[in-house]
Amino acid sequence: MKSQLLFGAVVLAAVGLFVYSATIGQARASADVKRLPAPETNLEEQGDTAEAVFAGGCFWCVEAYFEPLRGVTDVVSGYAGGSAGDANYNAVSAGRTEHVEVVKVTYDPSAITYGDLLHVFFTLHNPMEGNGQRPDYGPHYRPAVFYADADEKRVAGAYIEQLNAAGVFDGPIQTGLEELIEFFPAEEYHQDFAARNPNHPYIVRWSNPKVVKLNKAFGYLIGEPMSKIERSEDEWRELLTSEEFYILRQDGTERPFTSPLNDEKRDGMYHCAGCEMALFSSEAKYDSGTGWPSFYEPVAPNVIAEKEDRKFGMIRTEVECAGCGGHQGHVFNDGPRPTGLRYCINGIALDFKPAG
Repeated sequence: MKSQLLFGAVVLAAVGLFVYSATIGQARASADVKRLPAPETNLEEQGDTAEAVFAGGCFWCVEAYFEPLRGVTDVVSGYAGGSAGDANYNAVSAGRTEHVEVVKVTYDPSAITYGDLLHVFFTLHNPMEGNGQRPDYGPHYRPAVFYADADEKRVAGAYIEQLNAAGVFDGPIQTGLEELIEFFPAEEYHQDFAARNPNHPYIVRWSNPKVVKLNKAFGYLIGEPMSKIERSEDEWRELLTSEEFYILRQDGTERPFTSPLNDEKRDGMYHCAGCEMALFSSEAKYDSGTGWPSFYEPVAPNVIAEKEDRKFGMIRTEVECAGCGGHQGHVFNDGPRPTGLRYCINGIALDFKPAG
């Protein structure tokens, strides 16, 4: 498929305006992301460099969504699953070898984990397509996690089992687990292809929407990590109402069914009332029947901090805003799919901002 696009690039360029206009709508439509739970199992990694290899269809697309991640130092397009003698694009793209297009991701485990990479990968490719990824099909485009050792196999396999058990897809995951025997770098013109050819019709049509999804679902893994706001008690008292101070800074709890946000049905975002960090989306809100605003996930894992709460003779998991440390509520393991979690939040701790 890609070779045909390369051959016809001149012709496609003549209708570039049409392609661009059509794909703007495609990119916007593709911005809706199926949010997956993060891996419950991860590698215990040491050192400042590690590598992981993934096959997710066209390596131009996969390379493009791994490169922006914080802690990723290099992404190389290449081939795996075959021998060195025929590890070249002409043979692989024609389906004459046992290779599959892959990318090798080099990363710093102190900045981003193997579990993070798995989370991104399974969110941005289609695990239900086992014989390629739209629009490219055939064994040389099959999706797979290529594991280098038993630990990578165990963690990747555990995540696949976790996603299957959560029922987030319409059937068992088709993405494979394959042993990495050897990685063969692809030809130079394939490296950083999306970055060097941002207006190429294939990139505009198929790669760019994945990057849009990356930014929407994993913005917390791009750029510098957030820093926590620190204020004195007097400063917080001056900034907050007495009710907000009681909830956010004294770990208080509002009475159930008293917050208007419990019945809020509009699309929008729920921000921390203490620092305005976006914490929850209306997409993840549901009626838990408890009388408090409830969500099955935050907008990103790093906007929430958790700690053990042993007050009142119970052991619970307290939820705080990671931006300012303001108490939000608690999280319980009795929520709906896809996460099975219930973030039970004080409405006073939130500011709702409608969409639009």
